[in-house]
Amino acid sequence: MAKYTDVDGAMFSKRPISRNDSERLDVEAGDDPHLSVHISFMEAAVAAGMIIAHADGNASISEHRRIINLLKQHPVLRSFAVDDVAREMETHVIAFAADEATADQNAERRIADAHLTAAQFNALLGMCRSVLEADGVSNPKEVAALVRISAVRAV
Repeated sequence: MAKYTDVDGAMFSKRPISRNDSERLDVEAGDDPHLSVHISFMEAAVAAGMIIAHADGNASISEHRRIINLLKQHPVLRSFAVDDVAREMETHVIAFAADEATADQNAERRIADAHLTAAQFNALLGMCRSVLEADGVSNPKEVAALVRISAVRAV
């Protein structure tokens, strides 16, 4: 399989676009209400993972890899192209590098604006717990970030 590589080596596996993937890519989000819901879920999941990864001020490559692997394992989210997920993650990396507080607020807003179902939100929280453990250190700031993310749905 072809790989997307970065400075740390191969990170993302690329699979060839199947007929169904090609058809999916041809559909505009506005034409398919399910696609726009899935896009919102993917964006919220990435935002939540990036909040956890950056909470301690030191996002590790293991945390980024964990986010990718979790998305690849989820039955709905694994259908997204690697490039789409990588772009979404890169947006957050750049934002957190520029201004952590603003990036954190924007990521929380992205989660709130996704209007996730209870099942989607629970899956998102499970992903966050897994990202929290990815680097082997449960930092109190990461735990506090998880608590903040949990409260987003209650608002």
